[in-house]
This record gives sequence, C-alpha cells and structure tokens, in this order.
Amino acid sequence: MSATSPLEIQAETARLDALERFCILDTPPEPAFDRVTRLVCAIFKTPMANITLIDAHRQWFKSRIGMDDSETDREHAMCYAAIRTQAMMVVPDTRLDPRFRDNPFVTGAPHVRFYAGAPLTMPNGAIIGTLCCFDMAPRSTFGIVEAAILSDLAAIIADEIVRRPPPPENETLPPPTMAPAATPMFRRVLKAGRIAFNGGRSMVDCTIRGLSDSGALVTVISTAGIPDQFKLAVLADNVSRAARIVSKREGNIEIAFE
Repeated sequence: MSATSPLEIQAETARLDALERFCILDTPPEPAFDRVTRLVCAIFKTPMANITLIDAHRQWFKSRIGMDDSETDREHAMCYAAIRTQAMMVVPDTRLDPRFRDNPFVTGAPHVRFYAGAPLTMPNGAIIGTLCCFDMAPRSTFGIVEAAILSDLAAIIADEIVRRPPPPENETLPPPTMAPAATPMFRRVLKAGRIAFNGGRSMVDCTIRGLSDSGALVTVISTAGIPDQFKLAVLADNVSRAARIVSKREGNIEIAFE
C-alpha cells in the first residue's frame, strides 16, 4: 500500500517529484540502459536483470532481461522493499527470509530465490528505483566486491537518467479520449493517489499523472473491480474528492470530480 504517515507521505512526495522531473516513465527501450542490464547478467551470471523505476502503484522496467512483464504491482515488489531500505539489498535465499518467503514472485513465477538490488539515487538523494539482478537458485557468493560493482553500475544508470532533458515547464497532458491535436486539459504531475469505494472498505493505489480543477488522469495496474464512482485521495495534498470515470483504456483512467 501507499505511505500513510505524514513523514512517509512527505518522503514519498519528494521521491515522486524527483522521478517526474526526468520524464522517463513509459518510454521505449534505449541502448544505453539495455547495455547495462546485459552487463549485469554477464558479470553476475544471472538469468534476469532489470532497471526498475517505482512510481506510486507499480514497478516499471526501463530495461529488462528474463522478464515477460513490463510492469507489476509494487506491493510485492522486492525492488520496492530495496528502495525503502535506502541501501543495497542482497537476499541470498528468499525462502529463508521472512520478508519474502511468502512473496508471490517467490512462491510463483518467476520463482525468485536470489535477489540483489542497488538504489538509483538522484543528486538530491531521492531513490527512484533500482538496478537489480535475480536468479531462480539461491546463492551465497554475492559479497562486498559484487555489491560494489552493482552499485557502480547503478550509479552509471543514475547519471544517464540525470542527463535526460527536462520536460517543458508547466507541461499539460490530454486525456486518453482526446485526439493528439486536441487542446490538453491536465497539468502534468506525478503524485501518489488512492481510490476508495465500498464505503472506504476497498482501496486501490494509483499514480496520478495529470490534474485539473475538474478532474484527473490516473493509472492503475488493472481497472477490474473499480466502480464508475469512487473517492480519489491525493495523498500529498491531503485532499479527497468524489469522482466518476469519464473513460478508461487499459490501466489509464480519466476521471471527473463531482
């Protein structure tokens, strides 16, 4: 779930602000990043490696080897656990670690047994994701030297992200139903949100990608089970608004405030 305490919300807001600044989410694969994931697999002899970026509801893979999915829910993501430690995280055997032994990525596909993740740290100290490698077999040979190499490679990725040109100031976004030539309606943001329904008994974490006085653009892992009317909480702003769905496409929802 999303951060809930005031300090957690403040820290998460700063982290999402740093991630939004580089305008990298949902961009196509790029050789500069794919080279590094190939190097990680070759150096550490693992079948899987990812450059993972964490927004408010998911982990999204800028580069991936050995993974079919381009994104997954962040609730069970080992990379989300890694950024919360704010340090290199090495798990020699997930089945022996109480944090992960019941994790669906351990008990089910891809059956992760070994994990190592180095934080992608921005100049302001915000951690926006990880460079990670993992295997279906446990290992006890990932030591200080290996951790230092993975950290150095993560620093290369972080530098590459920082060099990206910033988005235009006050950039706006069109809703999914609008043609590209139509006038944009939403200012670009990246905020943690929560969709609540069934009298607050059911909640879905989401990422708010656009906001206006009259509505918002949000993304979720799946729209299944989300009713047409609900309350949307903007956690950083401590605001909750009644909302209704105007349109939805895949995991993108355009909503209007009531």
